[in-house]
Amino acid sequence: MIKVVEASKGLWPFEKYALGIVVGFEYGQTVASEWPQIKQALVNWQARRARDCRSLMITFEADVDLWPHVRQSLEQLGQEEAFIAPFFTQLDEVTLALVTPDGTQHDDIRYTFRVAASPQP
Repeated sequence: MIKVVEASKGLWPFEKYALGIVVGFEYGQTVASEWPQIKQALVNWQARRARDCRSLMITFEADVDLWPHVRQSLEQLGQEEAFIAPFFTQLDEVTLALVTPDGTQHDDIRYTFRVAASPQP
């Protein structure tokens, strides 16, 4: 199950937008199985808001034993995936939130994806 929510900051006309994506894993689901829907939400948001996209929070509701895999998958996709890597560098903040299905444990990891500086001659 995936839920997508957009928020804005400031007064109209809004200049900064945030997107929240909540992924509730069901039996057998993984980041890879849910990635096409997550990516589509990001593509749609970027197409609609362009440079006004500022922050993103992706929350995964999953058992604690899945958290390392979720963290590693998001980090890898954020650095290597053809659309996501350049889009993530545009954002001010990307936050991965991990929460157990019963809500008793949680962890937030903030990322800043930036383009590597070119070496100076």
